[in-house]
Amino acid sequence: MGKRFEVRIGMQYSSPTVDESLKDLAESGVDNVVLVPMFPHYASGTTGSCLAGAYRTSADLYCTPFLSVLPPFYGHRLYVAAMKKQILETIGERGKNVEHTLFSFHGVPEDQCSRTDITGNFCNKSSDCCRMLNTDNRNCYRAQCFETARLLAYELGLEEGRWSIGFQSRLTLRDTIAWIKPYTDEAFVELAKKGVKKLAVVAPSFTADCVETLEELGITGQEEFQEAGGEELVVIPCLNSQDHWVKNLAQIIREHIADNGRDSIDTIQSARTAIADDLEPVQDNFQRANGVSRG
Repeated sequence: MGKRFEVRIGMQYSSPTVDESLKDLAESGVDNVVLVPMFPHYASGTTGSCLAGAYRTSADLYCTPFLSVLPPFYGHRLYVAAMKKQILETIGERGKNVEHTLFSFHGVPEDQCSRTDITGNFCNKSSDCCRMLNTDNRNCYRAQCFETARLLAYELGLEEGRWSIGFQSRLTLRDTIAWIKPYTDEAFVELAKKGVKKLAVVAPSFTADCVETLEELGITGQEEFQEAGGEELVVIPCLNSQDHWVKNLAQIIREHIADNGRDSIDTIQSARTAIADDLEPVQDNFQRANGVSRG
């Protein structure tokens, strides 16, 4: 990002927390903070929860910072380009190194999607409500995930029938909460039973590997796939700290800052300069009228 920027990491459940990092920035004299949720897609349980905590902390600070938030970047050309490069290294051109590619996204309860439909007339009203992203479903997490998968499949040159979508990590007690479908674990079994022997799986909703990619996909997923008749499940690593992703993310942030104007200090200094320029001829006229010469 360059020397102009102070960069901090903030996590929700471990140190350094978002709370600690915001306080540290305030103590460093930083007044303008760009929050960058590392979730490409918006969901109230992920991005929403993270932002709620950041807003609470900021409101409690005596020197309340000016906050702006990087919007979801699930369809940003630089995120898609980084994902394409990451996936291509494993599956090859047009997915020639594997028989099928599964895009596995983190699951959320259906309710978190349906509540984004303020009309109540679109979400879950048909089997293909997420087929295309539009005005009605633009804030729907599931629709955003489908959009990412479509963009990546197109960029990778994957033919219809050679790729599919799944949602993982569902947590529910005795099936009392409906989670968005289709389910990744069921996709492993279904694809294996259809004769797919070598399957690639990638998790675009995670920008960094964690237990849900390393264990749920890499270990448990491998077991589920092989038990159903598959042979090899190839887990594509997340973007993590790959150089091409770091550069692209930095550019995404710069574009956001440019679109939202300069920081407050720059604005104040520019305003002072403009006021001084406007006042100078007024002061000259006043001094001439009163016989005062400028020293």
